Amino acid sequence: MLRKIQCFFAFSILFSQYNYSLEDINPSSAFLGQQVGPSIFEGYVTLHYFGYFTWGTCTNRFGQLNNLYENLKSQGYNVELVGISNGSASSSSSGNWTSNNDSPVCVDSSDEEVWTAWGASQRDLFVLDLDGNLVLQQNITSGLP
Repeated sequence: MLRKIQCFFAFSILFSQYNYSLEDINPSSAFLGQQVGPSIFEGYVTLHYFGYFTWGTCTNRFGQLNNLYENLKSQGYNVELVGISNGSASSSSSGNWTSNNDSPVCVDSSDEEVWTAWGASQRDLFVLDLDGNLVLQQNITSGLP
């Protein structure tokens, strides 16, 4: 029992800096209606894209990331892509991101707690490794790295 508590504590610390819990609103996602965040994807490389549902460049970049994600999955990589739109975004516009993909898509609350905690700006991409460590933070307005 003590070992389980120690493992849980270590896991909680590991994901504490870059963790969140937001509801997946993508009807095509296996996580629809569930709370998602980095800690549920233990053992996966996770791509977290911050953008707006209604901005063309944000939508294009999410589409490009989704293509990359699908390609990596088809090659057998443990990877997950999560789209996070800002709180002022209308979820009625979420179809710009959710059509033709099965990635979790979330809307940050109106006070944008996740965006603030991560220091994210529109079209920022954060990549976390298998252990939840940040390995890349880059604005992808000009394209994917």
